[in-house]
Amino acid sequence: MIHGIYGQNLASRSINQDSIFIYDYRSQMLFLTNEQGKVTQKYNIRPKTITKGSAYPYVSTNSPAFFRKPNLIGFIADTPDPQEDHSKLNTLFLYNLSSGELKLSCPRSYPFTEANWGEGSTNYNMRGTYNKEEDAFYYSFPIDKNIYKLDMSDFKISTASSIQNEYFNKIKPLSKKVTKTFDKLEIEKYAFTTPAYYNLVYDQYRKIYYRFVLHPLNETEYFNQNGMPLRAISIICLDSKFNKLGETFIGNDNYFPMYFVGKTGLFIANKQKYDQNEEYLEFDLFKANTATK
Repeated sequence: MIHGIYGQNLASRSINQDSIFIYDYRSQMLFLTNEQGKVTQKYNIRPKTITKGSAYPYVSTNSPAFFRKPNLIGFIADTPDPQEDHSKLNTLFLYNLSSGELKLSCPRSYPFTEANWGEGSTNYNMRGTYNKEEDAFYYSFPIDKNIYKLDMSDFKISTASSIQNEYFNKIKPLSKKVTKTFDKLEIEKYAFTTPAYYNLVYDQYRKIYYRFVLHPLNETEYFNQNGMPLRAISIICLDSKFNKLGETFIGNDNYFPMYFVGKTGLFIANKQKYDQNEEYLEFDLFKANTATK
């Protein structure tokens, strides 16, 4: 608790020493605190159009919020109920911190209207990255090879690129019946044994993009799992025009949800080293120019 903030604090963002935003996903409240930890402003960023179910603004390392004055921009996770037409379900929110106005954008892409991809799984969560130089937000979905562009000047959406990875050609849905419901264990098994695209990250230092690819577990690996299985990943490197530079398989030693981009490249947490010594958290440097770690 920080002077009146209760619940589960999912994310924070420091603007300066005296302005720190903290988001609580259970209440969908955004708190602005000062350097003493006192709340100076509260914002309710839950979309009023979402009245039931588990859909909510979601902010994390993999789904980071960003600021483009006067808006806080972030992701919406999940959906209220199974629906036939997913093109009406937006995945991005834009909250005006001055006026309190809330806008929604970036509807789900067409594959979601054609089949069921494990309703309630992370296959429905959009991933994206903001390019400040272009003033554009680029995003993608786990089961869609396309990358989309949201122009922040006029909020028009276009397809930026269609990128195929080197390890699988097609992602099969759980069912062709869009609104069919499944047992949670069926959804979990499908999610872990099916490949998917994951993070989309912009490297402002090298003017390139990284697109993470999650490789599937086979059934033996899935049923023999001990706790949360760590899946192997590969990383697709794209230039500033989204031309593919290459793709590198880096296995499952790295904890892909924990990463950051620095001046020397993309750093990904090494899970194996952390398991050996929990006193230290080490990161591996992924060098896009040599396509090696």
